[in-house]
Order: sequence, then structure tokens, then C-alpha cells
Amino acid sequence: MEPFTAAEIEFQSEDEEIEIVPRFAMPNLHLITGDLGPFTPQIPVKVPLWLALSLKKSQLCHIRPPFWLDAAHLQERLEHEKEDDAFYEPLPFHYMEIAAQLMDLASDDVPDYSKIKQVLLDIEEVRYAKMRKTLMEITGGDFAYKCTNISAMEINKVRPFMTKTVDRLHQVTTAGAELEE
Repeated sequence: MEPFTAAEIEFQSEDEEIEIVPRFAMPNLHLITGDLGPFTPQIPVKVPLWLALSLKKSQLCHIRPPFWLDAAHLQERLEHEKEDDAFYEPLPFHYMEIAAQLMDLASDDVPDYSKIKQVLLDIEEVRYAKMRKTLMEITGGDFAYKCTNISAMEINKVRPFMTKTVDRLHQVTTAGAELEE
């Protein structure tokens, strides 16, 4: 199975809800996925990320960053990530994609934009180092490996290596069992 492209994972993330502050008035939108709105100027409302980004591009709203997209919160997550090689800090499943889109299209709505961008890069680096270390410790003796709190983009990045590693371990253990017979 081929990994998803970054664009495909980003597309999946666009269904996540985010809060906006509209600059326009409009009754409910009736969509297949459900009703959105009503939209009243200066009254916060939750909408899917795709709609928030579209309205932002048209300058029809301000986007309120999610609680976790805060410099102090992310710095704390980073410190906890560094403390334990076996534990991944809980972050939203699509945190990387949501943050990238908000930083790209709504940077004026994100306080401490440059600090947050740097901390996110640091978190990504620490988490990938942990994953590499974990993958290097795979011996083939275990039947399962549990990794919790891994994001969609992180899973996608290690998927090709992980599947090749598991396939190779299977080949080696099968060959070893045949030699013993």
C-alpha cells in the first residue's frame, strides 16, 4: 500500500472543526454533512476547517486558533516529549496539517506565529527521533507494537519503512524456521 501524499492527508484534515468569528450575516447553511451557522458578525461559530479557510481567503472571518496552537502549550508539550522516549504527548490526530494550513493562510490570526512555528518544528523533530529509535529496536520477537498519540502525517511518513521492516523480519524468521526443520 502506497502512503498518502501530504496533500491527501491535508484534505482529510479539513473536516476538523474550528471556531471562526464571521464578518457577515447569513442564516444556516444546509449541507449534506449537516447544518452550519447561523453566521452573525462578531459571534463565534464552529465550522469545518475547509470553510474557515475559504472564508478567511475572502476576508469574511477571523479564525480563532485551537487551544493547542498556543506557544506556551506547545512548549510544554515539547518539554514533555523530551522527557520520555516511549511516550508521545497527546496532540490532535491532524495537528500538523491544521497548524500548517493556519500558519499559511491565517498567520495574522495566530499570536506568536514565529515562536509557534519553531516549537512545532522542534516537536516534529523530537517525535521523529523517537519513532526512529523505536523502529530500530524492533527485533521480530514481538507480535505487536503499540504506538499511541501518533498523528496522521507521522504515521504516513514511517509507513513505508515500517512495512518494509516487518516484511523483512517475516522473511528472516520464516527462513530461520525452515533451516531449523
